[in-house]
Amino acid sequence: MAKVARPRLAGRSVISSKLKICLKELNESRIWLKFIIQSELQPENLLTNLHNECDELCRIINASIKTTTTPVNHSQLPLTIHN
Repeated sequence: MAKVARPRLAGRSVISSKLKICLKELNESRIWLKFIIQSELQPENLLTNLHNECDELCRIINASIKTTTTPVNHSQLPLTIHN
């Protein structure tokens, strides 16, 4: 008889907490980059792309946090059949 299994959902809270740490570090990096730009310690053109990249990563991580913290509707998950 075949066993029917759903994808593992264990660890969502662990993933979410690690993503939140990542977001915190990215936000801190954004603050330092902005400080360096405003203080003119480095030419702005060298850091603007890096600052923009940091913003994009923050958006990606935020979306991932939303995904991991949204309740899952188990009836919509695909089934895997194991023999």
